[in-house]
This record gives sequence, structure tokens and C-alpha cells, in this order.
Amino acid sequence: MKDTSNITSPPKPAARGFAGLLVLFLSLFFAFHCDNKILVNITPASGTTYKVGGIVLGLAAGDTVVLQNNGGDNLSITQAAGTSPVSFTFAAPVANYASYTVTVFTQPTAKNCDSISGGFGSVQDSDVINIIVTCVSGPFSVDGNITGLPTGYFVTLKFTYTNPPPAVLTSVTGTYWGVTGSPVAYTSGAILVPNATYTATVFAKSPGLTCGAIANGTGTITNTNVSTSLACRANCGNLAIDPGETCDDGNNISGDSCSATCQSEGLYANPTSFDTVTLEGWTATGLWHISALRKSTGLYSMHYADVATNTFSTGSVNSGALTSPLTPVLTALAQVSFDYFKFGECAQGALCSFDKLTVEISTDGGATWAVVENLPEEHTALIPHITPLGAYAGLAANIRFVFNSVDAVSNAFEGAYVDNITISP
Repeated sequence: MKDTSNITSPPKPAARGFAGLLVLFLSLFFAFHCDNKILVNITPASGTTYKVGGIVLGLAAGDTVVLQNNGGDNLSITQAAGTSPVSFTFAAPVANYASYTVTVFTQPTAKNCDSISGGFGSVQDSDVINIIVTCVSGPFSVDGNITGLPTGYFVTLKFTYTNPPPAVLTSVTGTYWGVTGSPVAYTSGAILVPNATYTATVFAKSPGLTCGAIANGTGTITNTNVSTSLACRANCGNLAIDPGETCDDGNNISGDSCSATCQSEGLYANPTSFDTVTLEGWTATGLWHISALRKSTGLYSMHYADVATNTFSTGSVNSGALTSPLTPVLTALAQVSFDYFKFGECAQGALCSFDKLTVEISTDGGATWAVVENLPEEHTALIPHITPLGAYAGLAANIRFVFNSVDAVSNAFEGAYVDNITISP
């Protein structure tokens, strides 16, 4: 019998396979370990959430700002004392990899907290603690006054500004109507924070209005409201009566009956009513005289009649003129307005070829006269009337009222009255 006691049996296949795998695993482990290439990827458990917060700077004692995250989760933050940073954390956590956006819901009194660093992003496996909300004094406004803006004119101003951050260009407009002789206040509203840039411009205006550039109309906000100004004027001197003007004699000079701002002066500033018992710069010939018998307003008017009889029956043909001083240069809109009464031989409302009351004009200093209008009979009372003078635009003129009996008979009537004369050049 063969002796087999010293013969070693070969390893079983399963055992040989395990040993080989073990050797391979250990070789790879030490190889990766030595090359510093071991990768660890730990994924948080589903449903993990994190806190969102940071600090608020710039609040004074008692200041309160209300923040929001993602449009809700309102958080009221109050500075108890001093000016040290105030930490905050929103009550509602945010899911991992979800987004967050921090905004101001309510500003503190007289401050603006729209400067937010790190205020938006997405959660990345940890709490968000680096949001910085900076509050500054403000908001501030761009204010000023418009001068020379007459009644009837408007100016629309445009305020363009950039509040940092975010650096978004924004604009607002406002329309302002004039009041002759008074400055008109304007404002952008309290919309600007320190270091904001702004520009104020004239966006639109009435035709016939000239405006300069807005003084101090461009700049950067510091810690106060900005004072600006704007000067405008109607196009006085263009021989057209624009809104806000009472005359326009083609120049910008005062003292010539039409002022440098196209407002009537002296004789032309108010109606001539003869209530001072003077002719107020006019001249009178024939039977014209100051009378208290009829008047439209006040105490007196000018009456064409014999003082003794209160008629124009003198036994002969008679006439007389009530003549104005020289007017400023007339415009296309020039006119003379007045109240009148006329009682002659003709019927009420008739245009007579005798016992006439006419409005006449001279552009050569009185050397020659042209009839502008023959006035109809008016037996009831002094009534208002306007006679256009635009046909004589570009010329200075004298205006007169002429009563002419034309004949010497049937003149025992009351004659004519004229009151409240206003020449609008």
C-alpha cells in the first residue's frame, strides 16, 4: 500500500477565489489611499432643511425693519440699543438645494434697507448665515421750484435714478401747472437712497413756453434732499398773445404799456372806467364828457351829449372823438373791448348812416383815420362789445370813439355812452 500521509492536498476552488479577491482588494485600497484618491460622497437624508439668516447693519435704537424670505415668513427686527449689528434667522427652514430670496417688507422710519448682500441663492448642505442687510438714512427726494410758469402753461418733469444695489435704472414723471407770478413747487418723491445717481429733465411742456436746464439737475445723493430749480417763460415778444399773457408788443421791455413779461401796464393794465373823474390818458373833443347818468360799473362813464340838455341837439351838425394814447405794437389777437349805449334817430339794433357811433383807428399818429366798426343802436343799457384790431397787427395805433350827428335835425336823443374800455394789444 502506498503511503500518502505527507502529500498536501491542493486548495479548494472557493478558498482560492476568496484569497485572491482579498489580495486584490487590499492592493487597490492601499494604492488609492497612498495616492490620496479616496472619494467620500455622503448624501444627506431626504427632507433635510437648513436655516437662513444673517445680520442687519445701520439701525439705530428703536428702528424696526421687517424682512421676508421667498415672499413670506415675515421677520420683524428691532435695534434694542446702540448701533451694533443685529443677527436674524427666519423661522421657517429651507429644504436643501431649494432657493431663498430675502427682501424688505417694511422699511424703518427715515431709512432704507434695500441694500442686501447675499440675499438670494440656493441652500447647499448647510445653514445660510452670510446675508448682510445694510440700512442707510433716507429715502430722499429731488425738490425745487419752477419760476416764470404762467397760468395756463404746464411742465412735465422726468426724474431718472439708480438706487444701489441692485443698480436698476428707474424713472418717474410729474406734471405741474403754472400760476402767474408764483413759483410752482415740484418733487420726485422720497425715492432715493445715499449714493443713488439721479437726473432731472424737462420731459414735456406747453407750446409757446421756453425753459432752461434744471439747475443741479444731475448728481449723486448723499444724506439729504436735493434742491434744484427751473426757470421758464412764455414766448413774450413774439407778437402773439400766448396763454398767461395779456399783451405782446414784440419786445421784452417794460415801460411801454406792455411789460417785459407781456403783462399790460398803465393804461392797458385795467379797464378805463373814468371813475377817477379824469380821462385817464384819453382825450375828448366835442360833446364828450364824464357823466354819472349811465354807467356799466363804478360811478362814471363817458357821455356824448350836451351837458345842459343831455341830448346832442345843438341846432347844427356836431361830432366829437374820445381818443386813446398810442398803443403798443398790435398783434393778430389785438382787440378793444368796452361797454356802450347809443340812442339816436334810428330804431333799436339798426345801423344808421346818421347819428353814428364808430370805432376808428390811426396808425400814423392821428394824421388819418379808418373806421373799424359802425356800432348799432342800443337803447336798453350799456352792453359789452368787442371790436377786433388784428388787421393792424405789427403796428402801434391810436383808437377812438367818434359820434357824428351827420345832420342838424332830429337830434333830441340821449346820444352815446362808453365805459370800461380795455385795449388788448
